[in-house]
Amino acid sequence: MSTTRGASAITTPTFDAILGGGASLLVIAVLFILPPQFVAPVMARAFLPLSVLLNWPHFTASYHLLYSTPGAASKHPYATKYVPAFLIAYAVVATAAYSRAPILLQALHTVATMYLAWHYTGQTWGTMSAFAQTAGLRFDDTARRLIGANLIALLAWHATWSARLIYRLIGPTLFASIYAAVTVVAVLSVAAGLAGLWRFRRLEGRLPARVWLPWLALHAWYAMFYRGEIYWIQFAQMSHAAQYLIFPARVSANREELRSGLPWTAGRATAYSALLLVSGVFAFGLLPKIVDFLAAWGSVPLREGVAGLVVADILVIHHYFIDGCIWKLGDPEVRRDLLRHLPSPAFSKPKSR
Repeated sequence: MSTTRGASAITTPTFDAILGGGASLLVIAVLFILPPQFVAPVMARAFLPLSVLLNWPHFTASYHLLYSTPGAASKHPYATKYVPAFLIAYAVVATAAYSRAPILLQALHTVATMYLAWHYTGQTWGTMSAFAQTAGLRFDDTARRLIGANLIALLAWHATWSARLIYRLIGPTLFASIYAAVTVVAVLSVAAGLAGLWRFRRLEGRLPARVWLPWLALHAWYAMFYRGEIYWIQFAQMSHAAQYLIFPARVSANREELRSGLPWTAGRATAYSALLLVSGVFAFGLLPKIVDFLAAWGSVPLREGVAGLVVADILVIHHYFIDGCIWKLGDPEVRRDLLRHLPSPAFSKPKSR
């Protein structure tokens, strides 16, 4: 990844468009026309390699970014200390009470799945906004509100889709009515999103593909969620991870150039990638198995695999919270770290119209 000042992209305009959503949409189109009996086994075999290469590193990338940032503990005390401490303490209490109140651990998993809705939609908007800024463009307040309304409706739909525990609590009939209503609102909200993109195009004179592709990709992912097949949902997660990874990589490259005065070489990029791969395998491949083994060895009253799932839930909830703290483009330090390779005006805070 070049750190040459003046490059008008996070990576390059084309590569941003590809990882921002273009590649995901192309693969979806190909898979969609293939018979399910072919796609399902292929995706099943690809799931673990893609998890190792994309999904697990995208989680550990946010951990690396947070804990390698000087002053993070004082700037983000909840992300660095309080939230992980609370999650661990809650998991211990919920595990101890599992035989009497299994709903406590079920609630943790429900939070993890519903919180993902905020994470997906938030990342989509952040990606669109960052790509627009690198192109020297910006969304005005009206365009932001229109696209924001669309994304909020999708967030509500994703959260409802994820609400398995709520389904059991309120009953299938009421839940079906709520789900149908939220689905209709989500579909209708597409018009607001399109209106926001049209306004952006009218005011700025152009609408680069890298700006609208993340928006379209998110809608395609949710269409796959709606279909319900597990391999579609897994592919959406891998696409989300690929979209994410270029951002912490860019920050790491910019910080390294600032620290050393030298471009981010292939060797440094390889070392960074290896760190994410190894830490991801440990956190999501080994640690859950270790905790499962210790739970069985210590006669903890959990079904096989539940302890490992609890570990994964803690890690992903913390990841979602971290990203909500460290990726605020309104923060001058965040803009400088992400956009330092651009000319100075590109990482000044855009003014609203």
